[in-house]
Amino acid sequence: QASGSLVEGSESALDATQRSAARYYHRPDAGHVELDPSRTSLTGWGGRAMLAKQTGNWRPNFQLQAYSPGFEINDIGFLSRTDIIASHATMLYVDQKVRKYTREKAIWVGRYHNRNFDGDVLANGVHANANFELKDYSEIGFWAGKGTSRIDDRRTRGGPVAELPGNWIVGMEYESDDRKKFSAGFSQEIYEARDGGRMSYTSLEFNYRPTPALRLSFNPSLVHDRTFSQYVTRADDPAYTLTNGVRYLFATLDQKTLDLGVRADWTLNSKLSVQLYLQPFVASGQFHDYKQLVRGRDDDYASFAPEQVSYDAREDAYTIRTGGPVVGFSDPDFNFRSVRGNAVVRWEFRPGSALYFVWNENRFDEVPVGEFRPRRDLAALGDAQSRDVFLIKVSYWLPL
Repeated sequence: QASGSLVEGSESALDATQRSAARYYHRPDAGHVELDPSRTSLTGWGGRAMLAKQTGNWRPNFQLQAYSPGFEINDIGFLSRTDIIASHATMLYVDQKVRKYTREKAIWVGRYHNRNFDGDVLANGVHANANFELKDYSEIGFWAGKGTSRIDDRRTRGGPVAELPGNWIVGMEYESDDRKKFSAGFSQEIYEARDGGRMSYTSLEFNYRPTPALRLSFNPSLVHDRTFSQYVTRADDPAYTLTNGVRYLFATLDQKTLDLGVRADWTLNSKLSVQLYLQPFVASGQFHDYKQLVRGRDDDYASFAPEQVSYDAREDAYTIRTGGPVVGFSDPDFNFRSVRGNAVVRWEFRPGSALYFVWNENRFDEVPVGEFRPRRDLAALGDAQSRDVFLIKVSYWLPL
């Protein structure tokens, strides 16, 4: 697979394209790209090559893909980053014969390695996964992985690259026989980085089918994520040459997220069905232990002493005396609450032709507090701003 892109526009538009988070042409230590404020066009390319065996018990897979720094297709799709050469090699073993304890098993192990066009290693590690369908039709899976230290060329938002420490991840999931009237499952994943960052993800799933025509589901999940060095802001300081005349401020971020998914699927008859979905969601983030990146291409951060950091409750803002410039910024703590609901009635009035009645509600609110209090936040959703959409869709099959 190969593709190319060409974008054209004014100097200001192309300046913004070069500075976007997908490429950061203005990064001071980039050796392969350079910001050109007079540019009015940008070209790039992308490609992927894969060699894989997709049948039999042993199924190897090798893949190499690359996106040049100038590749830009966000007007027709979504591309989170360019300037990457990504590769992986995996070996998958599949056994679809019924054995003493299992009906099917799939086990794979793989190695991945990513670089940018400067040659910096962006990701490097191994991962393994094993999934089993047991004799009672339940399913269980395990996975684990380990990554080495690597370079993050996006961490300073256009500043010098920083180093990220090594990490490891483990997880498991289980789901009972979903053919039964009641079924349940759970998933647990734990991630830890060498700098003290960690993440814990827990998900539960409950399904109840009182009749063949009605299925009720409840899927809550909870995430606790601690990031040791979350970007906050920057301040110019020509005297601080270790990071090219700019001080980059970070903080430890404790973030918690609660997601409650409720779903009902009801098939009244062969032509009429109803689907209902409700998703309350709350997330909070608390910033603390403010610090600055000591030097580029490193994972060394210097924490500010308590007397260097002051908080103005009336302005809800922080002031940090860095030893150079005094930096002020609004309190970055956040608390986001939302609930999304969908109701869909589908009537197939003739074979291949259907009429849909849809109602969508999106209710959300955000306040600058970092405390995680689900009961308070869920109760506040009733007063949150609401956006409702009503939609009628007709799909008609033409017998041509």
